[in-house]
Amino acid sequence: MPSQYEASSGLSSSTDAVILHVDLVADKLEPLIDRLRNGSIVPGQKRNHWCIGLATSQEESIQLDPNTKGDCSLDILVSKHHQTQGNNIKHIRLSVKDGLKFSQVIELLLNNKHDYYRFDQNHQGLRQWIITTLALLFSVGYLTNESEVKDAKAIVKIVWKGQDEPVEEENQSEMVLGTFFDPNEL
Repeated sequence: MPSQYEASSGLSSSTDAVILHVDLVADKLEPLIDRLRNGSIVPGQKRNHWCIGLATSQEESIQLDPNTKGDCSLDILVSKHHQTQGNNIKHIRLSVKDGLKFSQVIELLLNNKHDYYRFDQNHQGLRQWIITTLALLFSVGYLTNESEVKDAKAIVKIVWKGQDEPVEEENQSEMVLGTFFDPNEL
């Protein structure tokens, strides 16, 4: 299974944690790197790194941090995270079903093979994974407000440099599509 759990994070006691809301955050603005051209930076192009925070209190969340491994496959780092909204470039709050548990979200992602995702050769495709994950969470009723989900999916398609400040049009990077794959075909 590609997902990793940080050993020191205390997650074993969090499986039954109730989620109060979901925080979708872009936590950094990065240059776009062309790994096919010896890792050169694509002039002017930018991208954000998005994470999904499952808020368990006003101060803490369990963060799902999707990253790429060397073979371009998905690695979901799961850790406890202290809420620090001020450090995020973009923040979106989404309503959840009452009583939703962390374990239900993880089980849903694993049962639907959302941990079997491959980025493109440039390690891009994160925005598509976030958007399809939001759609999955909404389709089973874990996310409850259709308008919030629709807005969040549109917002993720844009590169942001501040909460209400998108990157200039000429510096927007195209949304790249990764692929979900069947682990039995490996």
